[in-house]
Amino acid sequence: MSAKLNRRSIAPLAAGLCLATRRGFAAPAPSPFDYPAPGRQSFLELGARREARLTFYSSLIPNLGLQAITDGFRKKYPFVAVETWRGTEVNIAQKMLAELRAGAPSGDLLEGSELAPLFMKSGLLQPFTTPAVNDTPPQYRDTTGLTAATRFSYYGTAYNTRLVPPGTQPKQFADLLQPKWKNRMAWRVGSDSGAHMFVANVLLTMGDAKADAFLRALAAQNVIGFSGSAQALIDRVIAGEYAITLTTAEHLPVIAASKGAPVAAQVLQPMPATVASIMIPKGTRHPHAAMLFVDYMLSPEGQTVLRDAQYFPVNDKVQPLKALQAVSPRMSGLKENFITDAVLYDTHAKVETLLKKYFL
Repeated sequence: MSAKLNRRSIAPLAAGLCLATRRGFAAPAPSPFDYPAPGRQSFLELGARREARLTFYSSLIPNLGLQAITDGFRKKYPFVAVETWRGTEVNIAQKMLAELRAGAPSGDLLEGSELAPLFMKSGLLQPFTTPAVNDTPPQYRDTTGLTAATRFSYYGTAYNTRLVPPGTQPKQFADLLQPKWKNRMAWRVGSDSGAHMFVANVLLTMGDAKADAFLRALAAQNVIGFSGSAQALIDRVIAGEYAITLTTAEHLPVIAASKGAPVAAQVLQPMPATVASIMIPKGTRHPHAAMLFVDYMLSPEGQTVLRDAQYFPVNDKVQPLKALQAVSPRMSGLKENFITDAVLYDTHAKVETLLKKYFL
């Protein structure tokens, strides 16, 4: 499959697969996807013992969150052999769609921070319920029942503290237009969590007319497009190649600064926030094991594992690490603009138009 596959090319492929997938899927009775309590735990464990396997596709960092959450699950349920595959959200979508087209889906679970919009309205996701979602604040729950939030992501700017003395950094959107920042700012391109997220937040915060005027002025600052990973961009800021990045997951500079790097996070309020979501493709071969993993990942136990791997938990019973609480809206009182998967999907075309109009 072409590496150029993107949101627009994924959509028609997914729609074409929908009917065939529905014809080939027969849910077991009783269904593990909505089995109620009491008896849920023993029912899922019994089915998972028979299935004995699970394949998990995720965008979690391999040696941090992905390894931690799978190791935790294996320890709790040693009778399930877990295989993992890590990729970007588009990579995961490519892989899953290729498997569905071949009529042999291998992935049982998909998880990522930009993944749900790629499958929205496709008809390829299996609805499910889990009592663990009750510990997620209501505003972050997916009312369609197709996904469940697993972790928060909070976005903002970061700056090199040697090039930008603390106290002089931009603290609000208007500050980015000061002449002294021309040719000194960068943002991540090619990802919904980079320039796209920044523009979406501006658009949703300011409205069409003011957003257009602001972005026109920002374009005159010659913002540099960076096509690498989020961590690679932070590394460039730390190295002094760029003074400021307009787009980063705010935990990255906080973690780097705690290790002595000359970098600091700066939130521009309202800060955009999203959730990563877990979902199940229709036709999964291991439905009981998949639901057992969903319950575990969303439970206080699983959320603590993610928290300790430096992610932001969505479970209200688990607080973020103390070092990261300064960039957590629910812990620090920062004003938040929660951008749902549906909103990200619905605004994508308008955001792309603005990016092409002023920055590409």
